Amino acid sequence: MTATDLLPPPVLQAGGNDRPLAEPGERGTLSIAESVLEKLSAHLLAEVDGVGGAARRVLGVALGADSAEQRARVTATVSGTIALLEVRLSLAYPTPIQATCNR
Repeated sequence: MTATDLLPPPVLQAGGNDRPLAEPGERGTLSIAESVLEKLSAHLLAEVDGVGGAARRVLGVALGADSAEQRARVTATVSGTIALLEVRLSLAYPTPIQATCNR
């Protein structure tokens, strides 16, 4: 038995293609649109207990009310491999702020 006999078989492409996959660094890139990040983030925030949406504001004045039934407002900015999320949300009283943000 040689050392090459102990190596795992090469990973093959899906769909019956018998060519082995290229190395991870040679496979290309994955791009996710900012709008997708915004929708995904807002959906995930809706699943956190005590988190609700924030009312729209004009010149600092709320238009409507903060409500648990609304979704949080998320704005995403992607630069290279970095994603920045700006989130506006409300927390139901007495939800602990730090513990909720750490989830």
